[in-house]
Amino acid sequence: MNRSVLKIIQTISILVMSVLTVILMLTVTKVQGNAKTINYSGIVRGGTQRLVKEELNGMQNDALIVQIDNILYSQMTGSGKFKIPQIPRSRTMGGAGLGLALVREIAHQHGGDVRVAESSSNGTRIELRLLLQ
Repeated sequence: MNRSVLKIIQTISILVMSVLTVILMLTVTKVQGNAKTINYSGIVRGGTQRLVKEELNGMQNDALIVQIDNILYSQMTGSGKFKIPQIPRSRTMGGAGLGLALVREIAHQHGGDVRVAESSSNGTRIELRLLLQ
C-alpha cells in the first residue's frame, strides 16, 4: 500500500475512535446519574420508613423530614441542594414506573395495602389502607 492510503486509513481510524470515546463518556455520565438517582431514592425510602416508625412511637424528626423534602425536590426538578438528575414523570417520558410498587411495599411492611381504585383519562384514584393501632 502506498503512504496516502495508509494516511487516510489512519485518519478515519482516529475519527472513529474519537466518536466512540465521546459516546462512551456520555454513556458513563448517564449511568452515573441513574446510580445517583437510585441511591437517593433508597435514602428517601429508608428515611420514610424511619419517620413512620418514629411517629408510631410518638417521636418527631423534623430534620429528617426537611432532608427528605429536599431530596424529593431535587428529584422532581433536577435542581436544588443535591443536584440529582430529574426523574421523568411518566413511563412515556422514560420513567421506570416503580412508584406505586414502592408505595405498596412500604404499606405492606406496615400492615397496610395500596391499590388503584379508579383510573380514567381524567386521572387516577389510589387507595392507601393502613391499620391503626
